[in-house]
Amino acid sequence: MPLIALLGSSIRLIVGGMNKAILRLALSVQLEVVAFLDATRPPRGGLLAYNASSLSRLGGRLMRFRSTLFGIFLLAVSLPASGSTIDVEVRESPHGLMTAVVLLMGEIVPGDAREIRESLAAISEETWMDVDEVRFVLASPGGDLYESMSIGRTVRDMEATVVVPAPVSCDSACVMILAAGVHRHPDGAIRIHRPFYAERLEHDPSDSIRESLEDLKNYLVEMNVPSSLAELMYSTPPERMRRLNSEELQKFRLDQTDFVYQEEMDLAMAEALGISRFEYLGIKRELDDRCGQFSRTPDRLGLCVSRVIDEIDR
Repeated sequence: MPLIALLGSSIRLIVGGMNKAILRLALSVQLEVVAFLDATRPPRGGLLAYNASSLSRLGGRLMRFRSTLFGIFLLAVSLPASGSTIDVEVRESPHGLMTAVVLLMGEIVPGDAREIRESLAAISEETWMDVDEVRFVLASPGGDLYESMSIGRTVRDMEATVVVPAPVSCDSACVMILAAGVHRHPDGAIRIHRPFYAERLEHDPSDSIRESLEDLKNYLVEMNVPSSLAELMYSTPPERMRRLNSEELQKFRLDQTDFVYQEEMDLAMAEALGISRFEYLGIKRELDDRCGQFSRTPDRLGLCVSRVIDEIDR
């Protein structure tokens, strides 16, 4: 069983209203989960982005991190009943990359998009010079649909990675933020249902519902995600939350790199390496076919990548 799954099934601490100390603990645990997820998947650019020194650092950090996790006995901290908690931290990932991590926990409410932008803007220009990537970590029961789409556009503008770590979930409107990531890692549960009004409206809601459905479809197309996801959401009653299975995550492209972004990266990588696009794709396919099975064992991955690259260079 993967280490994350083992931790997810260990002792759970249930907290009704989290105070600051508990919240900081939850944040630190979530960020350690992000670090572990970082350590078990290739950096931006795929396996080709690895080099000998980064693989060596990756292996050492992963071993130390596994030792640290062995002593942790809590993970799934319950989320606040209402309102969101946003925290931004710049940290070094196990790949040696400086990463701006945005943690969003709890219900998505109006003003969250502005708070995220202001928190990111507060990072000094000198620090930003060292930031290699931006990563959003989500643990949310959903909330305001239009606010989530506003956050999603910030995610896309920053070409950020989005992670939902196990064993937490990303529900309803939260899924719109996941959809915005150029790299999407839904390790936790992804669940959807139809948006609903919290109280009775004075006017006929039919026009508003149709308008929101159309807005959601347009947003998904903007994020290169099939608009049929919106139809499935609106066909799912709020009281019948639906968890997307692995086939559905793949169908709606919520478990992969955005294909338009990937196309741009492939072209840029081929140009940087001074080879044709077809040659670059051949190298990618060779590495994935022969080394992809070792993605969770850094030492063996490093040896495999080095061997393949040496063979190609001959």
